[in-house]
Amino acid sequence: MGMNLFLVAILNALVGVLVVLLFFRVWKGGDAPTIIDEVGEVSGFKLPFKDLKREGGRPSGPAGVESIAALGDFAPFNEPQQLQDPSQLFQANKDANGNTKYVFCLHETEKAVVVVDIPNTIEVIEDDVGADGASKSTSTNKRSIFFYQTLRNTATGAYVLSLPAFHQAAQKRGNDRATLSYEDALSHALFVHSTGRCGSTLLSKALGTACGIVSVAEPDIYSSVYVAWVEGRLTRDEVKEIVRDATYVLITNILKGLDDDRVVAIKLRGFVTPLAGIMKEAVPEAKNMFLYRQPIPTVDSYCMAFFNSGITRTLHNLGLFSLILKFTWVENFIPVAAPVLRDTDRIPAHVSYKLGIVSFVLGGWMSAMEYAFEANELGIWDAVLRYEELNEHKSHAIKKLVESLYPQLNVDEENENLKQVFTKDAHGTNAATSSARLKLGAKAPLFIQERDYEGIEIMLHALKYNLREKEYILDGTLLVSDDTPTK
Repeated sequence: MGMNLFLVAILNALVGVLVVLLFFRVWKGGDAPTIIDEVGEVSGFKLPFKDLKREGGRPSGPAGVESIAALGDFAPFNEPQQLQDPSQLFQANKDANGNTKYVFCLHETEKAVVVVDIPNTIEVIEDDVGADGASKSTSTNKRSIFFYQTLRNTATGAYVLSLPAFHQAAQKRGNDRATLSYEDALSHALFVHSTGRCGSTLLSKALGTACGIVSVAEPDIYSSVYVAWVEGRLTRDEVKEIVRDATYVLITNILKGLDDDRVVAIKLRGFVTPLAGIMKEAVPEAKNMFLYRQPIPTVDSYCMAFFNSGITRTLHNLGLFSLILKFTWVENFIPVAAPVLRDTDRIPAHVSYKLGIVSFVLGGWMSAMEYAFEANELGIWDAVLRYEELNEHKSHAIKKLVESLYPQLNVDEENENLKQVFTKDAHGTNAATSSARLKLGAKAPLFIQERDYEGIEIMLHALKYNLREKEYILDGTLLVSDDTPTK
């Protein structure tokens, strides 16, 4: 009997390892299709989908938050069709088939941008409340929690444009008299940066119910551009051009048919925060804000959302997580999401190894916070807010935040739709939900174990700029209770 139990335990452990490896294998989406060997200097292709499993696109990777958008999400394709004039792609807001063209991501290997057709019946933005408090939703198909998921799950076709062709197409749309100019359109943008797992999705939904604001959560063109920049596949000037053009196309798509005085809040993935400086250079007309949270709850929230199973907890408790991560994309993704871990003089390798996934998540938080401090010193942030303030003051925090950014907008903090946002898990049934914490009413960490704190303390002691001594609070953070920023 004892031997049988031992064999069962070994088998379960092996299954757990395979599950974790599979999870990390597919995190970055499908592989880059080889249907286009090389994208020309100024060229574009239409890629018809070979198989539509749903009403729209057919993602090959997981449908949850864990997968970065990629052209491979839609493979396989029929034969590519070369576009005669790629510069015309964005000329019409919607084509004869009732589709709107949205920027999806950067191509996985080529210097090219992926654009997708989305049926106009699909609701792609968070804009539930109008000036009278009534619902603004008229679509027959509701969006997913995140923008990139909506595009991935509902696209009916894809296009690949070389960088020069994409720039020409965006510029040509900007020259259309019926469309807002670049300067006018980009002045509507609010980039929402964060550490991740700090209430950014909650903030995005709340802003989307505030009068005069529409929200777009995680367009992955910014994520894929940031990854390409860190990996050296794009120059700084190329990044700036793509960011400016993609933001312009996004905003003109969204504001078409809406009031021209709307603000478009664009929430980015947490690891994209170090791109904020270049984005500021690329889109000086836009405003930028940063949202953050205390380190322990951030790490625990991430681990509870993605690793809350008996198998993953066992691997963590046995110290096997780091060994598994060595065989996944995480090892190469550390320079993107958690670059502080590469500095072993600050954070010894044995500490990272012992903490496993906790070190990766905490390293991501530290990297974002250190950059946020530097950006604060450079005046990049127009507003800084803590999750703790948002969670405590809720609608009042939204009112004060919006007032600090856009004094002309009036947010009714007693609006029932706005108040309702704070009564539900912002992620719903999405893969990123932290419902386990909510069900248990957890205040203390649930994933982090007592034995982890020694390594966590070593890592936090390595934080730059005396952030630990400042109790992890950035100067200028909005204190909603007294309506004044910290000094």
